[in-house]
Amino acid sequence: AGTLTFSSAGLKGEFRGQIGVTIPNVIMSGEFSVEIDTNRLVPANRFIRVDGANIVATIAGQRMTGDFSFEQTTNAMGLKVVRLGLSDITLTLKNATTTFVSVTNGQGLLVINGNGLAGFFSASAAFSVPGVTISANSIRIEINTGLQAVKESFVVNGKTLFVDVPSGPFLRVEALGGRLTIGDNGAELSGDFAFEKGTATGGAQIVKFAARNVSITFDGQGLKNGVGGFVVTSNGIAGQLTGEIAVQGGGIDVSGFLGLRINQTGGAVDETVQVGADEIAVRFLADEGTIFSFFLSDATFKIGDFVTIEGSVSFNNSNGKDVFAGTGLLVFLGEGPVDRQDGSRNPAAKGALLSDAEIGLVRFANGTLAMVATGTVEIIGINGVSLAGQASIQFNNSGQIVNE
Repeated sequence: AGTLTFSSAGLKGEFRGQIGVTIPNVIMSGEFSVEIDTNRLVPANRFIRVDGANIVATIAGQRMTGDFSFEQTTNAMGLKVVRLGLSDITLTLKNATTTFVSVTNGQGLLVINGNGLAGFFSASAAFSVPGVTISANSIRIEINTGLQAVKESFVVNGKTLFVDVPSGPFLRVEALGGRLTIGDNGAELSGDFAFEKGTATGGAQIVKFAARNVSITFDGQGLKNGVGGFVVTSNGIAGQLTGEIAVQGGGIDVSGFLGLRINQTGGAVDETVQVGADEIAVRFLADEGTIFSFFLSDATFKIGDFVTIEGSVSFNNSNGKDVFAGTGLLVFLGEGPVDRQDGSRNPAAKGALLSDAEIGLVRFANGTLAMVATGTVEIIGINGVSLAGQASIQFNNSGQIVNE
C-alpha cells in the first residue's frame, strides 16, 4: 500500500508491503518500505530510500535476520551519494548437529560518493570446525578508499548508526576478546588484535599489526600479558613484543619477562596501531640500524631441585655482530633447592654455586669472539670441602679492541 504523485517537479511518494518468495530452498519474510522523490527543480532533494525491518532469510537451512536501509541522494554539487545501513544482524551456518558460524549484534554503515567508499561493520562472532574454535567478543572492520575523512550518520529502523573514519586509503580489522582453541588438549591463543593496511608518510604502502592482552598457553601455561606491534613495508619488517612467560612440566620450571625487538627496514620507524582504546607504538631510530634483539629479565630456570639458573639475559644482532649479555646471574648445580621460598639460603642445599655473575660476549661476522665473565664461585653444604672466591674470565681472538 502507498501513494505516488506525478507532477511537473517529478515523481514523489512511498509504498510498503510484505515480501515473499517462491524460490526452492529459499524462505524470506519481512516488511519493506520505499520512498522516492525525483525532484527535477532541486537536485539536492532527490532521493530513493528502501527500508527493511525484521527481515528473515533462510537459504538451504542457513538463517540470517536483521534490518537494513538503502538510500541514494544527490548533494548540492549534483553528485550521487549512496548509504547502506545494517542493524541487528544475525547469521547462522550449521548442519543438523553443529553450528559452524554464529554472528550476532551485527551492524554497519557504508557511504559511497565521488571520493570512494568508506564505512564500518561490527559484530560478535564464533567459528567452529572440527578440532578448532575461533571466537571474538567484537569484530570491527573499517575502510576508507578516499583521501578525505568521512563522518556520517544514518538511521536504520529507528537506530542511528555513525561512521567516523580518517582519510585513506586504508583497511582496518580489529578483533577484541579474540580466542583460538585447538582440540581438547588446552592449546589456546587469546587477546585483542588489530590489522591495518594503509599508506605511510611519503606514500609507501604499509601493513601494521598489533596485539594486547595476548596469551599463548597450553594447559594454562605459556606466554601471558603479551603486548606487541609490527610494521611491514617494502623494505622489511619492524616491531616489538613483550610478555610474561611461565612454563612447568616434566620437572622443568621456566618463568620470567621476555621481550623481542626487530627492525629489518634499514631505517627509522615511527608508527602507531590502535587496539581498542590503546595505541601501541613501533619506534626505532635511524642510527640503531638493522637490529634483532631478545631479552629475558627476572628469569628463573629450574630442573627439579638439581639445576637452578636465575637472572636477566639479552641477545642483540646489529650491524653484523651478535652480542649476548647476562647480569645478576645465579647458577646452582647440586641438591637443592638453593633458596627457600622466602628467598633465604637453604641450609640443606649441596653443590656448586655461581652468584652475582655477569657475562658479556660479542661474536663478529668472521666467527671471532670477545668475552668477559665475572662472578663469585663457592661450594656449599659438602662436608670437608671448602671453596669460595671471585672468578674472572677474559677472552678475545678478534684482533681488535672491543668496547660494548
